[in-house]
Amino acid sequence: MRFHLSEYKEKLCKWIHSKKEDSTKFNAENLLRVETAPFAVVEAYSTARTNILYLGFSEKGRVIVVSSASANEGKSLTCTNLAVSFAQGGKRVLVIDGDMRNPTQSFSFSHLSSEEISFQKEGLSEYLAELSEEPLIQQTTLPNVDLLVAGNCPPDPSALTGSQRMEELLKTVGEKYDVVLLDMPPIGLVPDAIAVARYVAGYILVVKSGSSEPKNVKNAIAALERVDGKILGLVLNGVVAKRGKYRSYYYHYYDKKESKE
Repeated sequence: MRFHLSEYKEKLCKWIHSKKEDSTKFNAENLLRVETAPFAVVEAYSTARTNILYLGFSEKGRVIVVSSASANEGKSLTCTNLAVSFAQGGKRVLVIDGDMRNPTQSFSFSHLSSEEISFQKEGLSEYLAELSEEPLIQQTTLPNVDLLVAGNCPPDPSALTGSQRMEELLKTVGEKYDVVLLDMPPIGLVPDAIAVARYVAGYILVVKSGSSEPKNVKNAIAALERVDGKILGLVLNGVVAKRGKYRSYYYHYYDKKESKE
């Protein structure tokens, strides 16, 4: 499908608007802060990080998509915390908020420091629509972690994420950073995450305990397999730890082969 960037520029300029963050969709208390996070949570992320590194990266670079089958399963929170874990392991990390319809990464990273910080609103959408010559990658308060925010919502995010400009961007940042985590919309809702399958090393699917529908997860996996998307594994969250007096997100990593057994 062909589209004209000049038309997108005009529409995007008209559609730019300030979007208020919905505090109910993201609980800042679940962000991975080493000084306050329960040991089990830190270790779970460390295990996921180790397994991802063990699987290695393909010839498509070091870009990993973090998504889910449906909404409200914790994929953005997982993406943020994986970035923190990789950075703690000495890796240089870039987080790209590819969920231009419902962005959260600027909100989450602003709460990871002792003082809330503000990020510029322009980001991925402006770069893909050629409203900016270079992607506006911003430093976070965390060592080794940079952020490219989603930008303002364009008329058709799927067309932009599947564009040649997106391919070029992911190739460039994949050569610059040790790990690139791409937070994408749920696979079962919109085609945005599927559109980048040719450009990324693989996918991590986030599944929420007691909430995710098995049918939706299977459909998401099937959709990725139809476009030869490599599934690196599943992350199960929302599990209540049996030990301790806290209730927190607990993450476990499953290899694709293990999930079939």
